[in-house]
Amino acid sequence: MKVQLLKKLRRTAAVFAATALLMVGLLAASPQPSQATTVMPAAHGWCDTATSGTWGGVRARVPTIGVGGSRNCLMNQGSVSEGVKAMQSALFSCHHLGTYDGIDGDWGPATTSVVRSFQYGHGLVADAWYGPATHNAMLWLNLNSTGRGICGQDGAV
Repeated sequence: MKVQLLKKLRRTAAVFAATALLMVGLLAASPQPSQATTVMPAAHGWCDTATSGTWGGVRARVPTIGVGGSRNCLMNQGSVSEGVKAMQSALFSCHHLGTYDGIDGDWGPATTSVVRSFQYGHGLVADAWYGPATHNAMLWLNLNSTGRGICGQDGAV
């Protein structure tokens, strides 16, 4: 009887230890504070469209909140908007990241990978969130009337 009780106790302790190790592993692998959590108070909201205009000497189509609204906005996986499409276009045309077929305005896993690569390559937190830091590091496709594609930096957000 004592032997059976001892075996049961050991088995329970082993299950408890395995559960504790699993929980510690999950906590360690959970996302850390990122651009999204540190930028959110400074950002004005979600990029729900794109606006063409001249900022910082570059005429470009950039993600904004509403037509002509703030460029100080956020996007991430699951976002679907003209803002996402403008960002995808700039990443493909100016930074040679992603594919032409990926310019669809729908932020899925492929866009997440492209944004993360861009951020990593530019010394940003590679959290796959588009916010002011990512915006300011990007080059944007010039919309000049000659049809010549020129990429340039937007003004600071």
